[in-house]
Amino acid sequence: MIELLVVVLIAAVLLALSIVSFMGFESRARRSAAADELRSAALTSRSLLVTSGDYSTLAADIAGLDPGLSLDPGGERGVAILIGASGDACLVRITQNGEIMAVWLGVDETPAQLFATLPTMPATCPDHAGAVTQGFDDTPF
Repeated sequence: MIELLVVVLIAAVLLALSIVSFMGFESRARRSAAADELRSAALTSRSLLVTSGDYSTLAADIAGLDPGLSLDPGGERGVAILIGASGDACLVRITQNGEIMAVWLGVDETPAQLFATLPTMPATCPDHAGAVTQGFDDTPF
């Protein structure tokens, strides 16, 4: 009887581990799909700059933005969408006076939600600005 209980307990543990493992795989697949969707949507707009993987390249990417680029009457110089290997994204906006602002976007953000965020981003984003100017380390703000 005890042997049967041990076998059932081991089977339950193995089943739980396989479920957790599958959930992790599904989450990674969803993040990858979200990153692909963001990248694809961003590449269709000339006002967006996309960088994959390495957040440390942000400074070089920002330096390469077209200074004449304007997204809306608010006068933004440009927007960068940075997509990490995990599929997480960070939206960075640069104003006409060179101020850099960022908003961390989770993997559940859709391109429609992302682009809807642009006109409503605050004038300043002090909690994020320092992290942006110092470069990214692949962790959320």
